[in-house]
Amino acid sequence: MVITLSLMTFSAILNHAGVEIYPIDKKYSAFRKYIIGASHHDHHHKNSKNNFGLYFTFWDMTMKTER
Repeated sequence: MVITLSLMTFSAILNHAGVEIYPIDKKYSAFRKYIIGASHHDHHHKNSKNNFGLYFTFWDMTMKTER
């Protein structure tokens, strides 16, 4: 439980700080499509009516809240 909470906290700090840790290289575009990083999270704060996912974009795509 401590490891999970530590990873969640670390992820939240990086996303709110705007630090993108996932590779930008095009060969990782499929990975970045399904995993939420700082860029995806920033869009949520700019317009709070979209991008609600916490770690994965699955629910945003399913519920049509992906932007």
